[in-house]
Amino acid sequence: MGGTLFTTSDGAILTNLTAGVLTLDFTAGKITDAAGNVTNMNTSLQIMSLSKCNSFMVFCSDADKIIRVGNALTISDHTLTTTIHNYEFDHIQITIPANSTPDENQVAFMASTDSYLNYEVSDNWHDRGVVTGTSTTAAAEVYKKHVGGYEDFYITTYNNNTGGSGNSIDMKIYYSIDGVTFFAEQGYTTAVTVTAGSYNSYASSRKHHFYLVEILSTVGGAHNDFTVYYNNVSVF
Repeated sequence: MGGTLFTTSDGAILTNLTAGVLTLDFTAGKITDAAGNVTNMNTSLQIMSLSKCNSFMVFCSDADKIIRVGNALTISDHTLTTTIHNYEFDHIQITIPANSTPDENQVAFMASTDSYLNYEVSDNWHDRGVVTGTSTTAAAEVYKKHVGGYEDFYITTYNNNTGGSGNSIDMKIYYSIDGVTFFAEQGYTTAVTVTAGSYNSYASSRKHHFYLVEILSTVGGAHNDFTVYYNNVSVF
């Protein structure tokens, strides 16, 4: 007889998670995020009249995560996916770092009462999202991500021009190794102007540690609304 698999109630990935500690309580079958929101797992150790899980897989969209398993094992392996077999635990804490603007992160997990996780783990992950806003006279950082662990990076900046003002926006893309000092990416050392209703498309496989998008109004006081679509892809 096979063991029991534990995940979210609908099997979906957890999204829109803010930085902080995410707690997976397998005894009660509860998930508590950093904001204090509580959701259910698909089952619990109590329901199964069991006391321990014995293997797990955790994906976090930020490879700088820290995983604490039970009260003894702490893992900071700088990978998107962490898998442990043959180790008893009843709860896991995932510390999500404050590396993202906007503060949105994703986590997927699977645990089992078997000593070997009966789940084929894929490393094909992607962290994608949408940032909306309105340009300002001063340059503003509208998107910043720690992208260690990913291979391909896609950023599309769209000047929505919802109100039909016809105003353009300027944008730059930067990269960083330490998340503190940023350098303009090739082709963005001077601001790229995105006219009303148009877009700028950026794609790269250069594995910098952070990417950042900065936007401002081309003409001071002449603003326009924008959308930034980002997609960081792990292909291995």
